[in-house]
Amino acid sequence: MTQPTTAPAGNIEDYGSLGQTAWSYIQGNGITFSGGIGTLTAYSCLPDDQRMPSTLGPGQQYIGSVMLDVPDTTGILIYAPSGGITGGTTGIEFSLSEATRR
Repeated sequence: MTQPTTAPAGNIEDYGSLGQTAWSYIQGNGITFSGGIGTLTAYSCLPDDQRMPSTLGPGQQYIGSVMLDVPDTTGILIYAPSGGITGGTTGIEFSLSEATRR
């Protein structure tokens, strides 16, 4: 994932977190997965230099990966940090079924 950020006025907290609490998953059957997807096992799969930092800062660019444990590959991954994302967006959805077809 490549995520450029801009430097508008505001607090560093306005830019969100990539921590496990910012993510949720709706399974292919439409039921929200209630288990943890930000597991230690998933976190340990990536070397430190390949992970995205857990907090993004203004005016910076990052390249890295986020590894999450999900129960299937046909659902929707949701990124929605508390407080939303700068610019008024409350979250972003990623369809895993579309991503796995590429």
